[in-house]
Amino acid sequence: IAPGDAVAAPTVAWSGRRALVLFRAGTSSELRYTLLTPELGKLIDDARLTQDGAGAPNAFAVTRDPRGGFAAAWIEPATGRVLFARIDNEGGLASGPTELASAAAGRSEVAVTGTSSGFVVMWNDTVRAIDIAGTPSGAPAAVSALGSNLSLLWSGAEVTLLSRSASKS
Repeated sequence: IAPGDAVAAPTVAWSGRRALVLFRAGTSSELRYTLLTPELGKLIDDARLTQDGAGAPNAFAVTRDPRGGFAAAWIEPATGRVLFARIDNEGGLASGPTELASAAAGRSEVAVTGTSSGFVVMWNDTVRAIDIAGTPSGAPAAVSALGSNLSLLWSGAEVTLLSRSASKS
């Protein structure tokens, strides 16, 4: 990201030492990220997270990894596949992208949070646990539809699912 760059829908996670900014790059069809210092100095060149031709996701989320680094989840617009990747504290890809759900129409919301044992990813009305290595653990679980603007919060003891129209623990 440089002054004057066209950036769409940036989302940020803070690790305590640095920030990861996940964004759609201008008019391209790529999902990219960069790392910033607390003073907003750039630590790495923008890195591409999505594959060429996959299209720029409209739904994507990022969180900090409680063990260090970050995690991202996104929905491919052309296929509806839900993907997950871990990014280390230096900006390298630590694992993934890993497919959490195969192609399906109608997926439009995604959220992710780090926990003491890994991660939790939610899309529309489905939740999936991811282990510390970034590997899906167990089968996806269906939950009641929560509405739009999904968020996941880790309290240190439980994950709370939030949306504009409802919340559940």
